[in-house]
Amino acid sequence: MSNHLNSVLSEPSLANPLAPNLPLPHRKVIRSWLIPMAQGETAKAIMLLVIDAALWLGCIAGTIFVESLLLKIIFGLVAGFVTGRIFILGHDACHQSFTPHRELNKLLGRIAFLPSLTPYSLWDVGHNVVHHGQTNLKGFDFVWAPLSKAEFDALPAWRKPLSAFIAVVGVQFSTTSLKFGGDESTSLMQKTNLVIVQSSLRIIYW
Repeated sequence: MSNHLNSVLSEPSLANPLAPNLPLPHRKVIRSWLIPMAQGETAKAIMLLVIDAALWLGCIAGTIFVESLLLKIIFGLVAGFVTGRIFILGHDACHQSFTPHRELNKLLGRIAFLPSLTPYSLWDVGHNVVHHGQTNLKGFDFVWAPLSKAEFDALPAWRKPLSAFIAVVGVQFSTTSLKFGGDESTSLMQKTNLVIVQSSLRIIYW
């Protein structure tokens, strides 16, 4: 009995995941597992923002001052990629998981949202209140809601696999930051790649 309780309450990892036949622990226990992943480091957070901001400014300068059209296109594409990375930093700041300091998160979040021209306070309400308050609920969550079977069946044949793939990418993105194990830089790169893939697919899809 003691071993059973220990296996339920011990923190899971990639090497030792929670067994599927065991009941889920209390939500406070699960929350205690997630707390270490939600506590940011101030120095590392500022360093990430400074590096990405420098990359973004460098790419923008390249698109303006470099005369080669090919290089302008390359700099522009890289600038778009870095804009997505900086937006993710702003996203984490808006969730108060970028640094341990609330007011600093607000300041860094506003700076991180500048390249994508995203208003921090409005996005905070739309994302944290509406999206996370009614996640993926049709008629409430404006970010994304799954299609009903009837809606999916009514899609043209070419859009069905694309719609299914977008749904899978969305679920993968949602679970990436909740993974057990791995380092933060890997998680950030996975998030960046998934955001770019999902955004590109949505542009094609719509």
